[in-house]
Amino acid sequence: MVGITVAWEAVVRWAVQPADGATELPPHTLQAIENQAGWETPAQDVVLLEAGSGKPPDTDGSTDLKTLLPGSLELGSSSKNLGIVDSAIGEERGSLGPATEGAGGVWQQPEGNQDVPCIETELRVLANPKGHLVVHANGGLNQMRLGIADMVAIARVLEAALVVPYLDARSFWQDNSTFEELFDLPFFIEALPDDVPVVAALPAELQGAPVARKHFKTWSDLQYYHSMIAPLWQNYKVIEVAKTDTTLANNELPPSVQKLRCKVAFHALRFAAPMRTLADGLVQKLRARGPFVALHLRYEKDVLAFSGCTHGLAPAEADALTAVRLATPQWRVKEINPLEARRSGRCPLSPSEVGLTLRALGFGRDTVIYLASGELFGGPDALAPLREQFPNLVTKESLVPPAQLTALQAHLNQWAAVDYVISVASDVFVATFSGNMAKAVRGHRRFSGHRKTIHLQGKELIPVLDEFAAGNVDVATCWQQLAAAQGSDSGQARVRAKGLKDEGMSRQEARKGEEYFYANPLPECLCAAVEKREQTLTRVVL
Repeated sequence: MVGITVAWEAVVRWAVQPADGATELPPHTLQAIENQAGWETPAQDVVLLEAGSGKPPDTDGSTDLKTLLPGSLELGSSSKNLGIVDSAIGEERGSLGPATEGAGGVWQQPEGNQDVPCIETELRVLANPKGHLVVHANGGLNQMRLGIADMVAIARVLEAALVVPYLDARSFWQDNSTFEELFDLPFFIEALPDDVPVVAALPAELQGAPVARKHFKTWSDLQYYHSMIAPLWQNYKVIEVAKTDTTLANNELPPSVQKLRCKVAFHALRFAAPMRTLADGLVQKLRARGPFVALHLRYEKDVLAFSGCTHGLAPAEADALTAVRLATPQWRVKEINPLEARRSGRCPLSPSEVGLTLRALGFGRDTVIYLASGELFGGPDALAPLREQFPNLVTKESLVPPAQLTALQAHLNQWAAVDYVISVASDVFVATFSGNMAKAVRGHRRFSGHRKTIHLQGKELIPVLDEFAAGNVDVATCWQQLAAAQGSDSGQARVRAKGLKDEGMSRQEARKGEEYFYANPLPECLCAAVEKREQTLTRVVL
């Protein structure tokens, strides 16, 4: 890990240098960021401010953190009279948060941004756990993050201590990052003292003890855990869980459980300091150019292979994607009809189609767009049509020197973490496919004040795009039809939609079809601004 740490340090040192034409960061700012990254001193990554002062404790008051880290904001907590400074995402609409408050047109923020997080669970302290829960998170970065959030809530329901989760190193992304390398472990433990005890490893007396190994049933309510899992404590002191995703229902859960899920996903599970600091520097570079869009363009090999989407590809390319799907055990499914998959909206739009849609929605050619994605299928050639429509398209490769990128390419989840922080901080987030990152960022932006978020509606857009590709409509007509097909939803405040149970559908199937809890945590985790004096406010810290 020494080489990786040095590489991150080099990237971060470069990232915080100013963009062309921007004001150079003073030496004390660079030193503060270095301290946060932990290169030379064990400075804490979260700075607690004396209430009302805006200055760190135990100083002479000569250095104001609001001048050290642009976009930082002291945030009150009615229960602890402390503020939390978050340098990853500025909570005031400054250099690291949306810079478009009051702006019109495409940068107009949706209604509802006066809602505030309210995630205090008011649970009694769990002093004597009945046992220990050992979990193995599965999938990519955001599937693991949200699965871990569920597991923390389940640990509380089961009255268990949680062993620091093991991360998936065998998924498609082949990233062997440990929990400590990807997340801020001390902060994770310290954020949950009243909710769930978190321990680094099983106690010595339980090493070698009998273990109940389980696969929890997906989309389950608390009755399942009380009746089917909790009785295991009568014979075991350790329960081991092989998978973590979608183990809790979206609805039908007590408010305290829902709030705890939000507290973990949007607060306790913040990323490790090197990733946060690198993302800060990149956001500052982007912000120096003005408002920007973060575009999650999931036109990548794993998505295309998993969904069986081959529209517009050469036969050899389609065959290569099919081979990838068949070679991945968990992706093997019955024969997929690519045309039906596209028509039903299960395929990501191509870069060219995304560019055409963004122009239809009013984004001009001069819009700054950050590409929050992995390697596109087809490489630079696939991206060319989008870059032609938006010359100010920015990629990680154009922001960070190649040498540092090469050193970190083996840790795709860490790069995804950088994309995540930038996406939450952006003025507008655009998702082209309803995957785990799109859902997580959408929910996090709601939690952070309903920041403008556009989820491209492929099922509605594709018929228009196909008509244009066939030459049946001109550009002006196409734009008009695309805008109408997309609709006006941009992340406005609304209560999470519940699904309808059709005749013959099981309860689990009905729950799976509901709006995902983490994509819209309203009403449980957000309160109207008028209520905030009566609620304990804990702000997001990545």
